[in-house]
Amino acid sequence: MAISNIEPPPPPLIQNIAVEPDLTLVDFGEILKLRITERLVFSYGATTLSSVQLRAIDSVAIAIGKSVSDDGGGGGGGGDDDVRSKPIIEVVHQGGDGDVDQGRVDLVEQALENAGIMRGRIRSRIEEKKKAKKTSAGGDAGSGTFRVIQEIRFDGSINFVPCGSGLVLEPETESLLSQMASLLKRNKFHKIIIEGHSDSAPHPFGTNLSLSLERSSSVKSYLLELGVPESSMTSTGYGSSLPLSSNSTRLGRSLNRRVVFLISEHSTISNLHSLKSSTAYDDKSSTIQELLNVVNDHSYLKTIRAAAAEVALALGYKWNVIRIIYIALHKNIKNKNCPMKILNEDCVREISKWLIILS
Repeated sequence: MAISNIEPPPPPLIQNIAVEPDLTLVDFGEILKLRITERLVFSYGATTLSSVQLRAIDSVAIAIGKSVSDDGGGGGGGGDDDVRSKPIIEVVHQGGDGDVDQGRVDLVEQALENAGIMRGRIRSRIEEKKKAKKTSAGGDAGSGTFRVIQEIRFDGSINFVPCGSGLVLEPETESLLSQMASLLKRNKFHKIIIEGHSDSAPHPFGTNLSLSLERSSSVKSYLLELGVPESSMTSTGYGSSLPLSSNSTRLGRSLNRRVVFLISEHSTISNLHSLKSSTAYDDKSSTIQELLNVVNDHSYLKTIRAAAAEVALALGYKWNVIRIIYIALHKNIKNKNCPMKILNEDCVREISKWLIILS
């Protein structure tokens, strides 16, 4: 019997399946490790930067530049898969004269750009000094510090349906935001900032600033629908003022159109302290236990752990008195007026923070 030549079946088609972004890899404690301790001091009425200040700014740029030199940024991830955040530097100026303060901030921002930090990775804030001193000429002394804000990185980007008002999310974006919601609900003591940015192209439905605000607000609204507490988020927009790349190319414009999620040591501590007067957590025992989990997690900065300990005390948690007294007798407490034999409430709180940090 003749055997016909039967062709073997074709190999199965290999489909390119998109890998979902895994936001479970994000560890807020780990990504908040970077701190900048440089400090700028301005003399009365000074509106220029000294050589010492410029060297300090160069040091800041070097520290930030080591972490942002891999891919140039964007709304989502890119670069190394195990790097889940990228730092942004915030210039915080404390003074008392609005025009002088803004001029100093502008100088520092420009110096950071000159040192190699792209404009899109610089933020600024002006805070009024509680006791601002002025000369008869109106000059004001001030100081500048630097806060590190971390951008949470992920594979993918926040996309909106084209040719719309900018408020309709694409399906793949909804999937990504569902993961973000799960991450935020597991880390409810943190407060993220949702930033919207645009390119410089004219927007047919309004200004670029309004578009960026609407998009960040729509992302926040979607996360609220998924059960993320409003106290855990805030949204803002910057229009085209903080580009990551040149708007003269299509690629550059696509990088500049973005929605990003930011987290910082400062926002986390502020959010923790807000719990002292918050009515959002009815189950105090559960909240205290979650605070203790933060306190006992050594991946967090000591400042965050100390804030969590202080809030736990404010909500009624009682530390072991014997251990508190032991710490009081053997460690140098910052409060020099702390009586060692009769411990008042303020002293107990101070000692308790040391207790948790050192335990």
